[in-house]
Amino acid sequence: MPPDDIDYQQLDPAIRNVVRLLRLNGFDTHDSGDGVSKADWIARGTAMAIPHVFVRATPESMVSCARDLLLLVRRVGVTVSSGYFRQESDRVLVESTYCPVADEATVVLLGLNDATLSAHSEPL
Repeated sequence: MPPDDIDYQQLDPAIRNVVRLLRLNGFDTHDSGDGVSKADWIARGTAMAIPHVFVRATPESMVSCARDLLLLVRRVGVTVSSGYFRQESDRVLVESTYCPVADEATVVLLGLNDATLSAHSEPL
């Protein structure tokens, strides 16, 4: 489990509980955003306009990490969709990617913010 040395107040306000849930369940998060708090960055294209949390994985653990993340999100009562994320939708997705040049793997949770999480689960 990653050390919980994050200052949650430094995170975007509407993604803090999602990040906390993932970290409490052993996921090594390394980037997140609520998709609205950094309007200037989003307008410049340097921040994502959707709620997101990126999780580190090894190439060997990427598939199991994605499955574990999917199971966690479902366990708290959130419906996870398949397919591609569209800005106008309210779908929640779990995706993973591997970059062979850098030999790095990442698992991404898209579309889940604190409001959606709290509507489906107990407060953290």
